[in-house]
Amino acid sequence: MNPDFLVNLILVGNVFLGVLFALKSRRWWLPYILIGLTFLTLTFGFGISLLLNKESILAYLFVFVVGQLIWVFAFVIAAHLLSWIVRKVPFRHKQQIGWGFLIGFPLTFSIFLFVN
Repeated sequence: MNPDFLVNLILVGNVFLGVLFALKSRRWWLPYILIGLTFLTLTFGFGISLLLNKESILAYLFVFVVGQLIWVFAFVIAAHLLSWIVRKVPFRHKQQIGWGFLIGFPLTFSIFLFVN
């Protein structure tokens, strides 16, 4: 599999699940636990590849995913803030706005990745 595709898949998947958790869960910390677990998994794989002195796909993914995780945090924080605003302001079509967030944020993030 193409490593660049895997990097983008991991990042867009984190944004999608982070926005989903931000919209559907009342626990504010849940999306950040997911991002932290992604970081720890890739760090563990990178450490193992250093200890075994072998190049692995996890070492490659660690280098490129960790550099982009700050953008995942930014998109999930923006989704949190917007979902909080939607909950507080008396909008009529909250479910459609939520679906727009759930589809729009990962789509915007993937376009952002391909442009950079």
